[in-house]
Amino acid sequence: MRFKTLKKTGGQFSIERYVHTLLIVTLSMIIRIPIRFEGSKGDKTLYALFDRGATYSCITEENVEDLEDIIKLHTPLRLATASDATYMEIKYRTTLDFYHDDVRL
Repeated sequence: MRFKTLKKTGGQFSIERYVHTLLIVTLSMIIRIPIRFEGSKGDKTLYALFDRGATYSCITEENVEDLEDIIKLHTPLRLATASDATYMEIKYRTTLDFYHDDVRL
């Protein structure tokens, strides 16, 4: 695949370099790592996607049932995803502590 080079004031702007840089920035912000989740019922280590800039963290009901009780939200949250027409509806919440390499996140 050939990439076009765009002219920009003060020099060249490479589409290939831009795409590569964008990919590196995206991958450095979201990584899959082992995280130890800790609740009042116990703890468990799971591999998870970790986004240090995220507002909320999500975990499946199957993974949380051995860790902590879940509480039904009075008004569910409806969150946008990266896909334009796709939303995620959050109906329950819980409180867990989580750690990576014994550092609380």
